[in-house]
Parts: sequence; C-alpha cells; structure tokens
Amino acid sequence: MNDPLISIVMPAYNAAATIERTIQSALMQTYEHFELIIIDDGSKDETVQRVQSFTDPRIRLCSYPNGGHSVARNRGIRLAEGEYIAFLDADDRWSADKLEAQLHALCRNPQAGLAYSWVDYVDITDRFLHAGTRIKLNGNAYPKLLNGNFLESGSNPLIRKAAIDRVGGFDPALRTATDWDMWLRIAACYPFVCVPTPQIYYRVLLDSVSANLPQMEQCCLHILKKNFADAPPNLQVRQPACLSNLYLYLALRSLEVNRSRSQCWQSIRYLRLAIQHQPQMLKQRSRLAAITLTKLLASLLISPRGMRSGLSRLKHLFSGEKKKWGMVNELMCDK
Repeated sequence: MNDPLISIVMPAYNAAATIERTIQSALMQTYEHFELIIIDDGSKDETVQRVQSFTDPRIRLCSYPNGGHSVARNRGIRLAEGEYIAFLDADDRWSADKLEAQLHALCRNPQAGLAYSWVDYVDITDRFLHAGTRIKLNGNAYPKLLNGNFLESGSNPLIRKAAIDRVGGFDPALRTATDWDMWLRIAACYPFVCVPTPQIYYRVLLDSVSANLPQMEQCCLHILKKNFADAPPNLQVRQPACLSNLYLYLALRSLEVNRSRSQCWQSIRYLRLAIQHQPQMLKQRSRLAAITLTKLLASLLISPRGMRSGLSRLKHLFSGEKKKWGMVNELMCDK
C-alpha cells in the first residue's frame, strides 16, 4: 500500500488458534488507510498459513527466526512506513472504530505522543470476563504510570512514530513488562490523550508470560529502579507506594494463577512486601487487604482450582469496587 498513515505491527508466535480473528478485527477498521505488518517470530504451527489465507493488499507478512516479543515488535517498527504506529498482539482484538477514534484524538491534540482507550478482558472464545480499570487521563501520565500500567495491554495505544524514534524501541533484555517500560519512556517526553471507551479486547491466558510472577517481579523492580534513579524529589516520595502497588498486584495475580498450595506462600510473601513498603495500605485498602488475606489462608486449606473459582465469585461480588480490584488488571500485561 502506498504511503499508509498508520502502521499496525502484529508479532505472532504459534498464534494459529487466534490470529485469524485478530487480523479480521484489524481489517474491519472504519479507518482504512493503514498497513498491517505481521512479524512471524519463528512459528512452528500453522500461523503463516493462516495469515496467507488473507488476500488484503494492506497485509505484509515477514518471517524471522524466533527472537521474542520485543525483537519482533522492533522489527515491525523498522519496517513501518506510517506516521503513526499501533501494536496488535496476535490473540487480542479491537473494536471497529479503534484506530479512527485514537487518530482523531491525536490530531486534536498535536502535542500528545500517544492515544489510548479502555480495555475489556475476554477468554479464548471471546467471552467477556470483566472490564478494565477505566482510567481517564489527558496530559502528563508519567506519575500515574509509575503506579502501574493503566493502559493494560500492548494492543492498546496509537503512537506517533516520531515519539518511538525519540525514546527507542522495546527493550529485548526485559522478558516481561516491556509495554510498561515503553509507555513510561514515552510519558516522560510526551502528554497522553484518552479515548474514554472500551476498544481493546485483551485475551486472558493462564499460561502467558505474565503468569511467570518471579520473572515479572524482577523485571518490574528493574523498571522502577531505572525510573526512580533520576526522578525529582516530588516523584521520589512516590517510590514506597509504587513498590507496594507492585507487590499487591503480584499477590492478587498469584492467587489467580497459582496451581499448588506451595505457591500460596509466594502470594503471602508478596502481600507481606506490599504492607512492608506502605503499612498504611492496610487502612487505605482495608477491605481488599482483608479479602486477599482471607483467600490466602483459605487457599492453604482447599484446592487452588477451587480458590480460583472463589476469586472469580469474589470479583463479581465486589465488582462495584473497580478501583480496588482494578489493581489485578492494571499492571504489566505482556503475554
């Protein structure tokens, strides 16, 4: 396609089960002046064949040896011809007006480097699970991003390519939380603009990279350390709260994915560190802390599968507490 305004970069590794639905959600966009760059990251399944079944001239398929998610995205960035770049993971989907709405938001706010929307969570069959955090922020997003990745999905934003060129690509040294790292670097240089409607459908997979919590812990600590190393005093005071938020997220995420009673002790460690970094959280989030501690103790007595089911019921019961339960959703969402 000649001179597309938007380049969609889609990394794909063994994505045959979902990639057709993902591609269709891109091709059905109401804004049509884009290219779709699909980076096959050394897939061993039928990913390439599924992509080749599409004949839309906007699709460009490029195959490479496996390099990982960040390397695949960076390869797509280098191939991109558009003035704007969107990332779409091969198991997520968009609403039909996603690109159009975000592009209009950036055009109305020429100083902004990134436009984002809200996220809904779905399962492998595209069945709705729960809403994301629904945070609306226009302007300086950096302090809020230090508390957690409220964009929630790498498939979320539309970004000016000039902003990516300025801050650099995704960090291949990070095994997870690469989205959060990138958004923080952009937020340090550019305002954000929000499209306050759910337009990204993030597919929850228990065997995803984000289920490797020790790895996530190390990567997130590295990101926070890097960002606070040169932070001004008004941000330095936020560090204990940011660390507490991280460990509270890890505790809640651990309860969702743990498959053995022994892993419950990992959850208890995370909760202990959350309290240690910010003791006042017991008062500020007393209800959530009580629910979490109760479930931790109960999970030592009954099966992890039963406890995951119980967590789902608790989240439904307290669905009105969006800001509290939102911490389960709002941090690092790399798959």
